[in-house]
Amino acid sequence: MTTTATIAISPLTTAQRRVARHLIRGADNQYIAAHAHLSPGTVKNHISNIREKLNCPPRSTRAVLVHALLTHRQVPPPAVPCPDVDLGTEERNLLRAIADHSHADDIAEAADIAPADLRARTAALIDKTGAEDSAHLVGIGHALAVLEAAGSDTPGPRDAPEGAAR
Repeated sequence: MTTTATIAISPLTTAQRRVARHLIRGADNQYIAAHAHLSPGTVKNHISNIREKLNCPPRSTRAVLVHALLTHRQVPPPAVPCPDVDLGTEERNLLRAIADHSHADDIAEAADIAPADLRARTAALIDKTGAEDSAHLVGIGHALAVLEAAGSDTPGPRDAPEGAAR
């Protein structure tokens, strides 16, 4: 597993949370820079600092980083594009594997699927949920409560998806 919920983390700054809100929706650095009125270098630095604060390895995927952000309740999950989506057991297992692992072979093994099928199965899941990419997929997984935030059985104030009534 790439992330753990038991390690103490440092809270994000306001600027880092602003960047994180874009990350959970699948935005790339250029998009974040343009919409947050930051330079691409500043965005890269914020992402690096977010990884460090969340004890997330520098080479982990954005999906793993998004999972850490949402597990540690640093930002609320994104709105769900397809709220009526029903994920089967295999799809839930794949979603959890994408959230927990950065390497394709590890994801395939954790999801109990053939490595050759990983790309197609991931693309199908992204399409089914209306996600932009695997990072957004993980955000949606948290919003759908397929992936849970650490330390709580009941939603906290940051658990309501963005744009949802609070």
